Amino acid sequence: MSLTRTTCPSCGAGLKSAAGFNPGQSVRCPKCSTAFAVPDPDFEEVGDEPAPPAQKKAPVRAAARDDDDDRPRRRRRPRDEDDDDDDDDDRPRGKGKKQKGYKSSPLRYAILGVLLVVLGVLAFLLYQKKQREKEDAAAPAPAANGDDADAPELRPRPQPVPRPNPNLGVGGEAPPQGGEPFRPVGNGPNAATLTRGSSNLTRIMLAMHNYHDTSGALPKAALAAGQGGAPLLSWRVALLPYLEQDALYKQFKLDEPWDGPSNKKLIPLMPKVYQGTLPDADGKTAFKVFAGPGSAFDSRNRVSLAGIADGTSNTIGVAEAGAPVEWTRPSDLPFDGRTPPRLVPPTGGETILVGMLDSSTRRLSLVRNPPDVILKAVTVAGGERVELE
Repeated sequence: MSLTRTTCPSCGAGLKSAAGFNPGQSVRCPKCSTAFAVPDPDFEEVGDEPAPPAQKKAPVRAAARDDDDDRPRRRRRPRDEDDDDDDDDDRPRGKGKKQKGYKSSPLRYAILGVLLVVLGVLAFLLYQKKQREKEDAAAPAPAANGDDADAPELRPRPQPVPRPNPNLGVGGEAPPQGGEPFRPVGNGPNAATLTRGSSNLTRIMLAMHNYHDTSGALPKAALAAGQGGAPLLSWRVALLPYLEQDALYKQFKLDEPWDGPSNKKLIPLMPKVYQGTLPDADGKTAFKVFAGPGSAFDSRNRVSLAGIADGTSNTIGVAEAGAPVEWTRPSDLPFDGRTPPRLVPPTGGETILVGMLDSSTRRLSLVRNPPDVILKAVTVAGGERVELE
């Protein structure tokens, strides 16, 4: 016979079960966790009211505890559902104190400080990168010219207006009869071409010094031979042994003009050092000297570096100016010692490359340097000290 209700002998709580309780069945009270055996209905009648006080059921409770050795011996107080929630929230007190101590420890602040410094450095580097990108975007790009046509172009600059000279054509040379003066095409060489031209001119000036050390004077503008001292070859041919071109120099016939049958064949063999800033090495060059009285390349007398009263660092020796000519041809910049030379960049722009007689090279502005200043820089004994820009 099963029972639908029974009473805990320890705490008096009433227990109900849909499946029923069998007499002698072992049941554990959900309130006080006491295990007890369901009594026989012949000895106890279960009603709706709580059971008698727990003291009368002590023998049964003690027996139940003896059967369950795994339970704690301490009597547990009754708990309701709210007490269960409170027990679940219990935490070790020591752990909370440890976490609070870490939050206020100096190590935590040191780590945060290091992170802030690293973030600040990264932000500063990023700012500098952005500024450089803005400056690069605002900077003008070099102009394209010749074989460097892929480079971005510069905006055209105003060309210097040369002073009129009825005796000379544009660029220094007298134009051929019935011919047009030389006018450059382009807005000036780009950075790579300027670097190449400056390097070439430096080699030429060093070769000029080596020639001077060997012969005791600078070369004449033209190698003359034959009756009347007619010019035959350029000074550029005389420098070949000092430019590591001794084999080419030995192929020239020094008593034959530059366009003679033997020497004419050597024009295409021009060393690249004479190319300068020109786009093509087609046997023509714009590196020239000032040929005339008062210059370092006076055709009447050979000039030594010791005889340059104005100083080698203040005197121009070679300039890249005017129309390109065959490198073996004795054609240079005419100079009378009184008239300022008129110079035109061979590839356009407002500057030209010049080699000073101390073997240094520089870019000479034709806008910031007046013609009379350039005149003083060409003469070797004018007694002037000039500052070229």
